[in-house]
Amino acid sequence: MTTQPGFVTLQTVWDLIQDEFVDPDLVDEQSLLYGAARGIVDSLGDTGHSGFLDPDEAKVFKASLDGELIGLGISIEYREREPVIVAPIRNSPAEAAGLQSEDVIVEIDGVPTLGMSDGEVSRRLRGDEGTPVTLTIDRDGAAGLLEITVVRGRIDIDPVTWALLPDGIALVQLHEFSAGSGQELRGVLQSLNDRGDIQGIVLDLRNNPGGYVTEAITVASQFLPEGKTIYLQQTRDGADEPIATIGHDGAALDTPIVVLVNRASASAAEIIAGALRDNGRAIVVGERTYGTGTIVSTFNLEGGSALALGTSFWKTPDGDLVWKTGLEPDLEIRQPASAMVEIDDAGQMTAAELDSTGDLQLLAALDALHGRENAVPDMFGSNA
Repeated sequence: MTTQPGFVTLQTVWDLIQDEFVDPDLVDEQSLLYGAARGIVDSLGDTGHSGFLDPDEAKVFKASLDGELIGLGISIEYREREPVIVAPIRNSPAEAAGLQSEDVIVEIDGVPTLGMSDGEVSRRLRGDEGTPVTLTIDRDGAAGLLEITVVRGRIDIDPVTWALLPDGIALVQLHEFSAGSGQELRGVLQSLNDRGDIQGIVLDLRNNPGGYVTEAITVASQFLPEGKTIYLQQTRDGADEPIATIGHDGAALDTPIVVLVNRASASAAEIIAGALRDNGRAIVVGERTYGTGTIVSTFNLEGGSALALGTSFWKTPDGDLVWKTGLEPDLEIRQPASAMVEIDDAGQMTAAELDSTGDLQLLAALDALHGRENAVPDMFGSNA
């Protein structure tokens, strides 16, 4: 590999920096190596999935998949080459500091973000617990730019929360596909079954960034019979391998379902939405999803660094590729992420409380479950 012409260029750049850069004290070989590795991986264009992780980032990455987070507690998307906050996590440092949905991050600690890669934005936002970061925010309606300092902290995320809605409908929010989240969801669904009065489920995957694909298989297996295709895994040679559900005792095999998604629904969340839609188990309501259509393998490297690399594409059971395009909902309803209802676990909401939330996507999901006019065509038969 090192005999390829490109590595000669890379070696020449390395040597010129070592010999000619104006301030030798600023030349750190470890930083150069990590920067080169990041640049190589970022050039693949697999934004939000493939990436080189230095040792600190690798620890954070693993902790996030295990449901243990330290940071600000925000999800971000990019518009016109600037990071925009989709939503702060409830009870997070970001929420406590006053950050809001739709805030544009103009600077991080005085460094402009315009054109900054998503990896660089993430690196500048990360840090140790108790350390501050100052964000310059462009907020719609504000008189000028805002400076908001957030102290990084531990973020406790319950992967599954749920509430009872009127008419026997359960709202189940799956926030991430962290380790154990599939079994936790199964426990919630079994508890709902034990009630005996649940007529339908709204499975809320909005703002869900994904996680372990193995957890997605567990989740899908709660709603689909054994042997149903969850997704098609496309290898480098172009072959499609169907990945199917496991087990015959799913906790919600017959209950009518509507799935909620938005532009921050990614990765495993997109897999579930596509699987339930293409298998005729659910209507998908909301916005086009993020478009993270690769399956990532993590390779541990020397010194504690790691490479997260998309090693295969995935398609929905019907063969739709979502990479960079996202999953299109059956019923598209756009709304600010701030309009998404927040629920306390195992709580209840009245019809009046639902109407007052302004969560149009959730209200449309309920209309779909009830087969009301102006919703998508009824697919639930006599159960609607």
